[in-house]
Amino acid sequence: MLPAAARINAKKRDKIPAPKLIERQRGAILEYWEILHKHQQQRFKKEIKVALLGNHAFDTWKGEGVTQLQNSCNYLIETRGFEAWDVR
Repeated sequence: MLPAAARINAKKRDKIPAPKLIERQRGAILEYWEILHKHQQQRFKKEIKVALLGNHAFDTWKGEGVTQLQNSCNYLIETRGFEAWDVR
């Protein structure tokens, strides 16, 4: 989702970001995604379409992308039993 310092990534380990954490970091996520979109437009479009948008139109990537990211994380936590990661 976002680049992270090694020490922070080590704390996260195999935990899945909690949907609440994604919501709190929505602005940072979108800012980083905008940079990727600007500099790697074709690659970004392909990867977000496959990973998060599915049949949704690409022009909805900002809102739908974050929502689908939250849904995917929630599925992994609630259904698959992964541990949630939520930091303040």
